[in-house]
Amino acid sequence: MNQKDIAGKRCTSFISRIENGVSIPSLKNLKEWSGLLRTTSSELIGDQVLLDIAKGTILQPEKCQEYLQHLPENETTTFIKNLSASVRSVSTPVPEPPQDAELQYLTAQVHLKKGFPHKALDLTNQALQGGKHPITHIRLLYLSYRIYEILGESHKMQEASESLHSYLKEYSYNKIIQNLPAPETITSYDVDLFKLSLIIKELDLN
Repeated sequence: MNQKDIAGKRCTSFISRIENGVSIPSLKNLKEWSGLLRTTSSELIGDQVLLDIAKGTILQPEKCQEYLQHLPENETTTFIKNLSASVRSVSTPVPEPPQDAELQYLTAQVHLKKGFPHKALDLTNQALQGGKHPITHIRLLYLSYRIYEILGESHKMQEASESLHSYLKEYSYNKIIQNLPAPETITSYDVDLFKLSLIIKELDLN
């Protein structure tokens, strides 16, 4: 069974984007595909969970590689593998990330870990211009705050702090609840936003 068989009327590029962690399928998509593949939605979600953990452990190369071993090789997993390898040695160059805000964020983290705050800052600012996922954007804003703290730029630290606080206000619990999609079209992106709104509510950041 190929991508066209699974995607049906959808273009196969949609499946490819999902495999590379760029697009997110809805619950309805997962149910349809799991039926075709004679598996469960949970098993289809498994790869995305492993990919998220691999990204989250980028600064712990051994742990990151452990999760990557269980994932199919594609552009995203290959980049993450090379990026995590660059953490191990100062002499190993940090790979240039694609135009993806989350991968740029991860790369900026590695630059900062290796002692190059200016490179990290340049990449963070670049990612902030193109980032659309709220959680990635929040991480980038906080990373910029940390970098300015390391660089001793108190004025920029204050600006980053204010930007972060202002951005968090856009994701209030009530606002997110009102805009939740129907159950059959909900995605992990929507779940992330809902979790974010809960944290903001509990911390009283609105």
